[in-house]
Amino acid sequence: MLTLRLEKRWPRLLGSLGALLLLCLFLFAAVSRFVISEIADPLNQVDTATLESAINRFPYSALLHQRLAARMLAAPLDQPEVYESYFTRALGHADAAVKFAPFSSDAHLLRSMALEQLGDNPGAESAMREAVRLGKHDAALRWRLVNMLVRFDRLPEAFNEAAALVLEDPAYLPTILSFFYDLTGGQLDWVDTVLTSSPDHQLALVRFLIDSANYSAARNRFQSVARRDLLLVPDESEQLINRVIEGKAYSAAAGMWAHLSGSPLPSGIHNPGFEASIPTSLTQFDWHLQPSKYANVGITSKDSRTPNRSLLLIYQGLETTLLSNEAGQLVIVTPGTTYQFNTFAKPVDLAAHDSPRVVLYAASDNRKLAESNPVLPDKNGEWQMLSSVVTMPPDVAAILITIQQQPRFTYAKASTGYVLFDDFLLSPMRQKQDVKSTDQAVSR
Repeated sequence: MLTLRLEKRWPRLLGSLGALLLLCLFLFAAVSRFVISEIADPLNQVDTATLESAINRFPYSALLHQRLAARMLAAPLDQPEVYESYFTRALGHADAAVKFAPFSSDAHLLRSMALEQLGDNPGAESAMREAVRLGKHDAALRWRLVNMLVRFDRLPEAFNEAAALVLEDPAYLPTILSFFYDLTGGQLDWVDTVLTSSPDHQLALVRFLIDSANYSAARNRFQSVARRDLLLVPDESEQLINRVIEGKAYSAAAGMWAHLSGSPLPSGIHNPGFEASIPTSLTQFDWHLQPSKYANVGITSKDSRTPNRSLLLIYQGLETTLLSNEAGQLVIVTPGTTYQFNTFAKPVDLAAHDSPRVVLYAASDNRKLAESNPVLPDKNGEWQMLSSVVTMPPDVAAILITIQQQPRFTYAKASTGYVLFDDFLLSPMRQKQDVKSTDQAVSR
């Protein structure tokens, strides 16, 4: 009976020992993994000697090999005589990391870095491409590949990889534009390889070119985008024009404005007789009408000189009337050219201590260039010509034409009544001629 009982207990005893052994193995594996993860964690401070000791204890850990390889590749080396042996050791650890973790993009990246340090460019590129393949949508890896191809003087391939990167992660677009723009010395023959023809990409390029103060190229690229696509993002498109104006590149801004608005390229004063409606947006090179507490401004069809409509300015009857920004237009001019300016005004029941006149300013710095003769209140109900002759300074490429009334004293009686304006004209004078007018050109 005793023999039978012992025979029945042996299987239980063996089973218990086996379970205990498995538990010990599990605990050992768990402790080993914890130790390896702590040592391999880049956030933990671990010296090189500890890393090497850990690798000797856990020689099959890809993470430990990766961290030591990364440590060696990142450390500055000021001993040229050991350069090759040093990076050969780093390559050995990177190779071990790839061996024990063949699907780790980080391991292949480290291997690529070590091979490049050792002068094996083909091997480095191959390892980098494998890292990109394994990293799938890791845009930072492809950006490394782009930089590597540039270092290897293989720009066409770098452009192609940059194009793939832009599709993967559009956030890299500004970085890529800046990188290649600087690399090529401001050349732009590569952009159509890197960018698609989508409006998003093209407008990103326009923004970059404006940031780089390359306004002419920005205008050309802006005009290459279909107007219907620009009108889908009207606020952004108009903001780009405003930024070019802020950069004082008035000719480029005018070309962009003409393309977006569908208007002819500005030549002289736009909509001089107010026959076209004044838009509520895209007024950069159209009339700006802004009522104030001193006067209301608008377009009227009840009275005009030719043919149907004119600008109407109605005084609000406030004392010490001041007119400055109620009506004006930005106009492109040619530096050094002499211009004849004319317009016509019709006062109706006008009572004003200081009558309105038209003033021409340099758009770049608000320098007064010329002003017309004032409106004469005593010619009630009659159209009278306001005119001026001005030679544009060599640094003036655009002017601001405004209707102004500046009080000469700190107090003046309220201006009342209204004034009509029509038929604005700014034309270059091609030959010397006497201009009989009461113009007063303001000396600079």
